[in-house]
Amino acid sequence: MTTLLLLLVFASASLVRGGEAPSPVTSPNKQYLLHLTPDAQPGLSIRSASGSVLFTYDGAAELHPEHVHWSPDSEAVVVAGGYPHYIVSYLFVRQGTSFVRVALPDVSNGEDNPWIVPVKWLSGRRLILDITGPHAGKRIEWFYHGRATIRVFTQPPTCEQLYQHFTAKKYDRNA
Repeated sequence: MTTLLLLLVFASASLVRGGEAPSPVTSPNKQYLLHLTPDAQPGLSIRSASGSVLFTYDGAAELHPEHVHWSPDSEAVVVAGGYPHYIVSYLFVRQGTSFVRVALPDVSNGEDNPWIVPVKWLSGRRLILDITGPHAGKRIEWFYHGRATIRVFTQPPTCEQLYQHFTAKKYDRNA
C-alpha cells in the first residue's frame, strides 16, 4: 500500500509539471536560443534564430531555467543542473558555427554535495559562480558558502579560475 501511495504521489507530481519545456532563452545579440528539454529527458539544444540546431547536450540531470545566463557578447552560455543534493554549472562556448561544452575548474574547494550556480557575467567574459552546501552528506553540522570567478576564452574554448573565497560556519542548533 505504501509503495502504491508513493507511486501515485510521483505520478501526480510529474503531471503537475506537465513535461513541458520552458520558453527558450534568447542570447543578447538575438542570434541564438537555448532550449531546455522536458524533465523526462533532460538536456538542451542551442539553435540559431532561424531555428537550425547548432548544438545538443543530453548529459545533464534536471536543468534549471532560472539559472541560464548568456554572456553579454553571446559567445558563451551557462546553465545549472543536477540533482537536489548536487547541482553544477555547465558552460557552452561558441566555436565557429556551433557550440562546445567547456569543463569548469573544480571550484567546490573539495566540499561535500555543493550547489554551484551561475550568478552573473562581468565584462571580459568573467563569470561569477555561487557555491553553497552541503545539501546532503557527511558534514550536516556545517554550512559553507563561497564565490568563484572564472574567465572564459573562445580561442581555444577553455576557462580559468581567477578568484575563490569560502567561509564555513557551524550550525548553532540552540539558536
